[in-house]
Amino acid sequence: MNLKSIILVSVFAIVAYISWSFFPYNVVHSQEILQCGQPISGEFVKSAEAKFYQIQMSALDSFEVLVDPAGDQLGVSLVLFDPTDRRFKAEPNVSKSPTISSGELSATGLYKIQVSNSSLQTWSRYQPSPNQSTGPGFYTLVVKCTLSNGDVIEPGATDGQTPLPNPSNALPTVNVTPSFLEIGANYQITTYSGNFFVTIIEIENNGWAKVNLNDTTAWLNLNQVLFVTPVE
Repeated sequence: MNLKSIILVSVFAIVAYISWSFFPYNVVHSQEILQCGQPISGEFVKSAEAKFYQIQMSALDSFEVLVDPAGDQLGVSLVLFDPTDRRFKAEPNVSKSPTISSGELSATGLYKIQVSNSSLQTWSRYQPSPNQSTGPGFYTLVVKCTLSNGDVIEPGATDGQTPLPNPSNALPTVNVTPSFLEIGANYQITTYSGNFFVTIIEIENNGWAKVNLNDTTAWLNLNQVLFVTPVE
């Protein structure tokens, strides 16, 4: 290969990398908050699509993400990010039975889970590859948690909780009576996973409350509270 060919190939590679960086895959920016053991369903509607979920964990906890893609065609890849958005674990190739484990965590905070219907380009920030997408489809995701005190929350065993009215955007479980709360009031909610600041939107008769959490509507289980502190 002569010098001119080498230069042309190099320029093409640089342009391709820049194009990939500035025109990335299909990202779903809504980041649903999961709770341990609670299955949720999701759907990919485009090729090379990535969805993000968050889960609140404490130092010395660990968690395992399990995904069940529907049908024979859909495959899923997984990436984990720490509370600073640093990628620390990845299963970059699509799988029909994908799982990924965090290991024992070093920090308390919101951990991010990336779920994609494509294998990932490890040379380009683990972005899904359009050429390796498995297409649209439905899937079920659940997180198994092992807490620092040794308690294990298995898939489907949500620590005594009833199913969420809306599985999306669900807060970790807590324990308070509805009569204590006022609609429109602000509270600091303390759970095993940490503290959350919420505003009460609506209180249900079945032990659930609709709340605002970080400008996102979420459902809060009122049956297992540790502490609730009114905030002026």
